[in-house]
Amino acid sequence: AREGLIWVKSALACTGWIFTAASANVSGVSGRVWFQTGTASNAAFNAMRASARIAGSSIAKRMLYLYVIRCRQYTGSAWELKPCEIYINGSWVAVPTSLSLFDNGAGKADWSGEASLYGKAEIDSSISLYATYHPTSGSDGSARVWLTNPVSLGEYGTLNVTAASVAAHGAGSGSWVGIASGPAATPILKTALKAGENALDLSSITGSGKYYIVLWSLGKGASSGDAGCTVGKVELGA
Repeated sequence: AREGLIWVKSALACTGWIFTAASANVSGVSGRVWFQTGTASNAAFNAMRASARIAGSSIAKRMLYLYVIRCRQYTGSAWELKPCEIYINGSWVAVPTSLSLFDNGAGKADWSGEASLYGKAEIDSSISLYATYHPTSGSDGSARVWLTNPVSLGEYGTLNVTAASVAAHGAGSGSWVGIASGPAATPILKTALKAGENALDLSSITGSGKYYIVLWSLGKGASSGDAGCTVGKVELGA
C-alpha cells in the first residue's frame, strides 16, 4: 500500500471527497465523502507524502499534515459515519467512529452537575452520583450531571456508558442515562444503569437536532431509599 492511501468501507460509490473541519463547509452531494479534520488525531498523515531526506529541500514546505478525526459519507439525505483506515508509516490506522465525551477524567470540564440537599454530584476522574431519601422531611434525594453543551445525535447509533458501580435500595430508586431537550427536562430516551457496559439505542433520533446527555440518580420512597453510581466513560458510537 502507498503512504497516505485511504480506505473507506461503504456500499455507496464515492462521488467525491473533501477535507474540512466544519460541516458548514460541506455540501450534501450523494456519495461524497467528508473527512472531518481537527487539531489532533491518531490518524494524522502527510498529504504531500514528502520524504524528510530530500536533499536541498525545505521539509516544512513539503509537509502538509491532515488530522482526520471522522469519516462520513452523504447518503442523499444524511451524513453517515463510515469505517475508514489510512495507511501511515507502514500500517493501516483506523479513524475513530466514536466520540468520547468523558474518559476517566478526560473531558470533565465539559460537564456540569447539581444535587439536592440529600444528594451528591461529583465530576473528577470519574462521575459520581449519590442520592438518598430523607425520612424526616419526606423528601426524595436527587443528583444529576449533564454535558454542558447539547450535541447533535443523528449520525450516532448508541450512547455508551461504562459504570464501575451502581447501587439502589427502595422502590423507585436508581440511576439512569438519557437524552433530553434540557438538563432537567423529561428524557426523550433513557435506560437504567447497571455495573459494566451500558448502551442507549439512538436509532430513533434523526436529523440535526441537538440534545443534552444526562446522567442522574434518585433516592426515594422509603426510609432506606438511596441510589448511586460511579461512571468512568461516556461516548457516542456508530
